[in-house]
Amino acid sequence: MNNTIAYDIENNSDVILKNWQLYLFITFLYLIITLINDKYIMTHEVYQIILSEKMESYRIDDFYEIVKRFSLYTYLALPFLIWIKITFIALLIQMPLLLKNVEVSFKEVFKIAAYANIPYIFLGVVRIVILLLTPKVEYTNDLLTLIPGALANFFSKDRYSFIAYKLFENINIYEASWIFIVYTGINKLKKIDKYDAFILTFSIWLGLTVLQLMILFYFTNAF
Repeated sequence: MNNTIAYDIENNSDVILKNWQLYLFITFLYLIITLINDKYIMTHEVYQIILSEKMESYRIDDFYEIVKRFSLYTYLALPFLIWIKITFIALLIQMPLLLKNVEVSFKEVFKIAAYANIPYIFLGVVRIVILLLTPKVEYTNDLLTLIPGALANFFSKDRYSFIAYKLFENINIYEASWIFIVYTGINKLKKIDKYDAFILTFSIWLGLTVLQLMILFYFTNAF
């Protein structure tokens, strides 16, 4: 990943950021969010609160210790998982273009896919702020999985199926921002017109959403 990303600044100077640097920066932000969540949000007290109706106290203690023990593996795996995620999205962008005989560098689409993580990083920050400002005694499973700015927040969870509600959760300002970032990136490549760029972007988002819902449906019915 030795190509560079140039940003035009008002003073016409360029800030050079290589793709691997962009990847490391995004990974660092995800690691910080995960660390804050583990250390200050999902504390032993919170596990006691949200699991008190399902487990005895001593079992919650054991479960908490297991979770914390495996948290190290989460930190080790996170950079690899982020790399896979960015690469997968980049391939989803590149393959349809190649099928239309539109040549585009993987380095360019990798940049687009990397920047598409910004809305989800922002979501992580918003969640942390909300949870840090909320007393832990008020924590619930719904609060811990809250997506601020989602369509689901305007509907009652009890009135819809699990999958339908998850679909409403996926319609939110962060997903809309993802679509905007990817669309803008593809459009700036100047390989296809704006209409095709939007159709490609929306198709990728729709496909990923359907895939996510199918996986949730499978695990919901399998267990």
